Amino acid sequence: MWRPLTRQRWLQQSPLLYSTLRTVRSPDPAVICFKLSLTCQADNLDEASKIPAKRRAVSIKPTVDVLVSSLYDTGALPDELTELVNLITRPNHLDQATRGALVRNLYPANKVPKEVLLNVLGCLGHGELKPSLAIQALMLRWLVMAYNVLEDPGLLSQAYAVLFNLLDTAALRYVFEDVAALLLLLTM
Repeated sequence: MWRPLTRQRWLQQSPLLYSTLRTVRSPDPAVICFKLSLTCQADNLDEASKIPAKRRAVSIKPTVDVLVSSLYDTGALPDELTELVNLITRPNHLDQATRGALVRNLYPANKVPKEVLLNVLGCLGHGELKPSLAIQALMLRWLVMAYNVLEDPGLLSQAYAVLFNLLDTAALRYVFEDVAALLLLLTM
């Protein structure tokens, strides 16, 4: 049964604790606690996503609200961004509204790592294990917005053929504009 992580359990289990403390360069303990809270909320959401909604003892809406607010205020560090994109793109029991709220508030605090870019490109297309077309369209829109802060924009140029083949998808109304905008960025 899923339950929110306590501070003590989180400190024992979280592999991101030390990387978060290293990357947050602030003498203010409130900033460090805020970033640790973001990581803790992401871990809570990750655990909750493994359980169907009807079997969860606690609603995840407050966790999502806190996480979205934290992402909007401070942005996500590269490790957190990778974890959140993995959570959005892999098959799990999160509903489309939760995934959409997370995608709309993915603000990178630093450069976007190439692992994130590969996960976004890998989630595109038709398939049982792929996110819905609406989430794919949001991910493409996010990719267009984050284009200037990509760690390796050349990697996106190498995926030009994959993006061009997405224009042939049956559900053009969802992804056509976003793929076209991304292809325009790549050809400039």
